[in-house]
Amino acid sequence: MQSTLQTRLRLSDVDSQLPNRIAGLYGTMKHKLYARVAADGGKANSHKTEFYRQYDISARTFSALALGRQGLIDGTRELIHEEHRSLAKAIHHPGAQLSARRVQIAPPDLQR
Repeated sequence: MQSTLQTRLRLSDVDSQLPNRIAGLYGTMKHKLYARVAADGGKANSHKTEFYRQYDISARTFSALALGRQGLIDGTRELIHEEHRSLAKAIHHPGAQLSARRVQIAPPDLQR
């Protein structure tokens, strides 16, 4: 037979709000790291010392921040690069794109 145990913490109002405040600070740090890397370029780790000093965080906390943010930043950079290539191709080869658009908008009886 299995039994389930349940533990309820009896915390004061101040103590019960602490996890929310920590999560809020963590979210703020994530946004600021993303904004700094997006504005200054480079990698998230290039802002490590600045974040250590400003937020008084450990290396482990910064690594958790940087890992999640760097993936988003790299993905965004790749999307921008792909869009740039697509636009450059469209600029250099407008004839191919024009004929493709004509096929898309032609009436059904003219497409055969």
